[in-house]
Amino acid sequence: MYGCFVIDHAGFLIMHEDFMMSSATAAKVEHVHISQKEKKIAEDLITRGYLIKKECRNLEETKKQRFYEVNLPLNGVDARENHSGCPYELLPMSKTNVYLGQ
Repeated sequence: MYGCFVIDHAGFLIMHEDFMMSSATAAKVEHVHISQKEKKIAEDLITRGYLIKKECRNLEETKKQRFYEVNLPLNGVDARENHSGCPYELLPMSKTNVYLGQ
């Protein structure tokens, strides 16, 4: 199993074991996406359709912006045995827009 982490509804990490290291600075822990720290988990979530890539148009800058949206089943995802070789569990935390992973 991988270490514990917490993500929000867009896949950004709220907490990750790397954030607890003495070398962690505000710049290293802000706006970090799951795809940066847990690439195999992110790829599996995308493949399963739980992490969905979307886009919108920023009218002020007249360009497209891409973002992710987490769409898990109510009982979460148990991928301790999957084809990616990356065992993990991801569960919604009730009454929040965050998910606990391990």
